[in-house]
Amino acid sequence: MLIAAWGMVPGQFTLFALFTLAANTLVGLFRAALFAPALIAQRHHPGAFVPFRYTTVAAAVGAVVMVAVGLVFGVRDPGALGLLGVSSAVPVVYDWLRFRGIGLDRRWTLAGGDLIRAVLTAGSLLFPGLYTDAIALQVYGALLTAVPALFMVVRLPRIPGWLPFRTYRHAAGWQLVDYAFGATLVALPLLVLGTGSQSGPIAGVRLAQSLLGPLNLAFAAAASNLVADGVTRSEFASTRAIIARGTRQGRAIAVLAITLVGALIAAAAISGYAFRGVDNESLVLGLTLIGMSAITTGWSSTHAVVLRLLNRQRRVTLGRAVIAALTVLGFFIGYALMGTTGSLAVGFGTLAVAAPCVLIPMSRYSYREFREESVVSSRPEPTDGSPGV
Repeated sequence: MLIAAWGMVPGQFTLFALFTLAANTLVGLFRAALFAPALIAQRHHPGAFVPFRYTTVAAAVGAVVMVAVGLVFGVRDPGALGLLGVSSAVPVVYDWLRFRGIGLDRRWTLAGGDLIRAVLTAGSLLFPGLYTDAIALQVYGALLTAVPALFMVVRLPRIPGWLPFRTYRHAAGWQLVDYAFGATLVALPLLVLGTGSQSGPIAGVRLAQSLLGPLNLAFAAAASNLVADGVTRSEFASTRAIIARGTRQGRAIAVLAITLVGALIAAAAISGYAFRGVDNESLVLGLTLIGMSAITTGWSSTHAVVLRLLNRQRRVTLGRAVIAALTVLGFFIGYALMGTTGSLAVGFGTLAVAAPCVLIPMSRYSYREFREESVVSSRPEPTDGSPGV
């Protein structure tokens, strides 16, 4: 995204920003439906890995959807549409391998794969034709994930058997619904607004999401490590231990987010710097909107991960539904009042307020339930024949 903002004209950058948003949303969809539920299921079922045949079906579906996205955003060349579709299948396979590595506790192998991906991404700077054309850079960014995928195939051990999907399909269903609500919070409004407008605010929001990429990376890494610890580490097997781990992590994320967001907004506002594809005013607006929502959602969503691990699937999903409904309402109200800019401002502002107001009280109530259950289960059984309390 940073390379694109530096090298593309505004129209091409906004198109690329929407392509990457659609592609990342697709990968996230399959992660929520297959890969993440299988990983969480390993806390109780060590053989809960996703077989490759499921991944091939997911990749094929992703390719078809990406072709449709290209058509919606005005791509008519059959060759370009074909490349968009085929290339979008590769990151799905890459993500499947990453979750397999997490379940096997091969974290350094994952780090090596991600490093390879980062180097190859930066390598696009060597080819000017890539970072000036939205479709070319999108296809390159997707196809390059084949290299770290091959690296992980060689390094990861084979899986001797597979736990049937039906073992954890109920939890997977709740997580998929949760993701659907999550997509309505950010991805869907931006994609809808993008079909009718190539506006600066949309480009500013998408660039802000990338400038806050280190923060999003920290969020993702923290969530992955929290799940991996809960699944693979014996010291976090108890409910009390995983709750304490998540609470500490949520506070650390909030401090990190406030520091990074504040620094970026100050730097952009004071310097007045503008990328070729995004003006400074749109950038500052995007950093403010994405930043304030990142701070509150990053903090509160950590507790949602803990509740997922503790099998409170329905509760978390219902909470996400409430947040999604309020946020989408905010996007609609903002658009009715002030158009695209108003929609983004009110929508992300609503998200920043709704996420902690829903998830934090819900998690505290759930933690209190777990503590009460723990007290009851720890009471000794009566030995004189009298009924227990």
